[in-house]
Amino acid sequence: MPIDWLVDYWQAKAEATLPFLAGRAVAMQLRFDDHIVFRRHNTDGSFVHVESSDDLLHWARQHCYSFHPHLEGDPFLFALDIDRRSEDMPLQAVNYCAQELAALLAELDIRFLLKFSGRRGFHFFWGFAPSDLEQAAGQEPWEFERAIIRGLRRRLEERLQAGTRAGELYALLGLEPGMPLTVTNSADKAHERSVLLDENIVHHLGSLRSPWSVHPESGLVSLPLKVEELAGFQPEQASPQRALERGGPREIPLNAAAALAELARDAAKH
Repeated sequence: MPIDWLVDYWQAKAEATLPFLAGRAVAMQLRFDDHIVFRRHNTDGSFVHVESSDDLLHWARQHCYSFHPHLEGDPFLFALDIDRRSEDMPLQAVNYCAQELAALLAELDIRFLLKFSGRRGFHFFWGFAPSDLEQAAGQEPWEFERAIIRGLRRRLEERLQAGTRAGELYALLGLEPGMPLTVTNSADKAHERSVLLDENIVHHLGSLRSPWSVHPESGLVSLPLKVEELAGFQPEQASPQRALERGGPREIPLNAAAALAELARDAAKH
């Protein structure tokens, strides 16, 4: 049986979400009671595509809470997930890191879409024209994007360490002085209290939760945010009911891949 509130929610948010799904394969999280199913294929083995409101509502009626567009497509998506590694880490610390990352990207003249992940952190993403990315990368594009994440993390770490709130961040995260405030490898067990800028989500078949999707565990929306909203953001602002009252961007900002090549080269040196 369809979940009435979920179908009503997606009916209201379909047109706002479709620009982030159309033209690319889409993975999904479906929830049945307490059981979450991750799905990306139709019954014939082909990738799921969501090209219209009818497509979206078809899956909403099958308990789809969250749509995850594949990164590979046109445009080719860049995704950065800045996250706390465990529920007991304060979102406040990740929020401050996200604010500093947004300021860093603005200084680098990089356009981005910012949103709450729906649970433990924030997402930054933008697009590259595939031909532009291929020319700038000169290599497998996933490694180029992972190198950008490593380059951004290094600059963010320097910024955080030099900032006036470094001591507060160490205390919030429960870290010993001298340990890194940020890491990029989710498998790094030695720094589980550091804020994660996850490079491992960028890969073939990689995907990112779309704006307006509902996180099936928290019940909160992956809510698009303006940078100036970060400082006062509280998770309860991302309830489906409150999300229905908001608008947001309906396109993926594009950047020239060459503009980020220095970050990738910088990462290779360290």
